[in-house]
Amino acid sequence: MQKVVRMGNFRTVFKWGIIGLLFAGACLIATKPGDSQYEKWLAAKHGIVCWNDPMLLTVCKKDGEPIEWRSKGVTTGVFTLKVRDRYTTDDRTYEIHTIGLFGSFIDFSVIKGDGSGV
Repeated sequence: MQKVVRMGNFRTVFKWGIIGLLFAGACLIATKPGDSQYEKWLAAKHGIVCWNDPMLLTVCKKDGEPIEWRSKGVTTGVFTLKVRDRYTTDDRTYEIHTIGLFGSFIDFSVIKGDGSGV
């Protein structure tokens, strides 16, 4: 006697699997951090705050001391925010590399110039 495999169970599992993936994707999209969250994180983690002055130049300070902003690259994905910032002082270069996911940031930053890394 041969056993008959019913397709109903497969379809149910497949349907709930697709629904689960859609829900997970929606959660990832909803928790992707934005630029304002990055600026708050940068101020809290590295003490760097930037703003535009009336001459339309970007002015930055690190812990109250002037720091020169050199470049910024932002890659926005469906689920993530990837930021690469570069700042310099007289003796140090701050290369901020971070990936934003689930409303928080993973820090891969490097400080060059005095022999230390973060």
